Amino acid sequence: MTIAKPTDAEILAIVRRYANGVMTYVVRNILASTPRGPESHAQPYPRLDTAFVRRRLMAMEKAGQVKRVRSGYATMICWSIA
Repeated sequence: MTIAKPTDAEILAIVRRYANGVMTYVVRNILASTPRGPESHAQPYPRLDTAFVRRRLMAMEKAGQVKRVRSGYATMICWSIA
């Protein structure tokens, strides 16, 4: 059994909701707790780890879709739409 992973479009949809940027862990928490898809029975991504979301966001950063923005924390990465 393979574990379902969120698509880049699903990750971008969450980042778009936050005009001032959103932390990586917040994106992960939303994906892990929100049912996906139009069907109400579609399960969220319960085993999703933050590292996967960070890797996808870094790949999207290279592609020019998102950018890092300043935050008040030294080690947390904050993302916004490029």
